[in-house]
Amino acid sequence: SRFWATDLSYTDSTGHTVTLNDEQKLVANQPIQTVDETKPWIKFAIVPGDSAIDATGSTPTYQQLGTAFLNIYVPIGTGMSAAKEMRDQFASAFRGWTSDDGHCSCYKLGFNSSETDTYAQVKVTVFWESLRRPN
Repeated sequence: SRFWATDLSYTDSTGHTVTLNDEQKLVANQPIQTVDETKPWIKFAIVPGDSAIDATGSTPTYQQLGTAFLNIYVPIGTGMSAAKEMRDQFASAFRGWTSDDGHCSCYKLGFNSSETDTYAQVKVTVFWESLRRPN
């Protein structure tokens, strides 16, 4: 699937595993697409934060903090189990994650939920730190 390193899935009301298809995955700052709001769907965003010099010298290191958000939406009346399954899969992928080069890592996860008249939302917040030297 585009963008995703691992698929997100949930167990439907009949006990079958459903893998979320690309049409049900929105990514912030990408072309607008329509989702089927009668099924679970998600929206993902990465929000870079402030950047500052962490160490000085001839090759200073720059620290940047930021967040990534996964918003999981399920139609009202369908229960929260699908959202909780996908929340746990996403959290597992990022909990303790460090990039291959060791310069970017996730240091904290946050969770919350809310409800509207049409859907329930579970939000996963990943807090990340990047330490880089300019080339």
